[in-house]
Amino acid sequence: MGSGKSSAASFLCRNFPVTCLSADAVAHELLEPGRSCWQVIHDLDKKFIRPDQSLDKVLLRQALFNDADLRKNINEKMHPLIAGFLLEKVEQGVSEGVMSFLLEVPLLYEAGWQEMFSEVIVVYAKERKCAERVVQRDGVSLADAEKSIATQLSLREKALRADHVIDNSGSWVDTRFQLLHLGSTLWGNGP
Repeated sequence: MGSGKSSAASFLCRNFPVTCLSADAVAHELLEPGRSCWQVIHDLDKKFIRPDQSLDKVLLRQALFNDADLRKNINEKMHPLIAGFLLEKVEQGVSEGVMSFLLEVPLLYEAGWQEMFSEVIVVYAKERKCAERVVQRDGVSLADAEKSIATQLSLREKALRADHVIDNSGSWVDTRFQLLHLGSTLWGNGP
């Protein structure tokens, strides 16, 4: 959270012959009223569902970061649904001739999905930098950002497990050079 993984994934997909898929985008799609992840939340506790049937994401987010049991329960039910939908998208892409995919999965290690992938890239940044980015992006307090980040496996631990690490603690120019090198290594010449 706040490491810059979405920016890195977007850059790679714009500059190399790889198709991007996002677990967050899939989750958002499946959280639409009536969809499978929405149904998980609805069946668990209707207080997270507004009268118009949309999800009260602010209330749910607060509950998730304050209640480890709720977070575990929801993740155990939603992660398989999201993984299945992502795999369907990959299979569809393969049937259409797509050769390479980059899947952005924020909770890859927490969900235990790392074995599904041939290569794992972790975008790393110092914890304080990540928290500051979350504050800026989400308009939350620094304490809330730090609390949110603390619910995940540390980036240091993720980086130690990864096949490739991009250090996004410095300038975006430095990060882009690392991404260009990585993209060339994985998918050939880029820009």
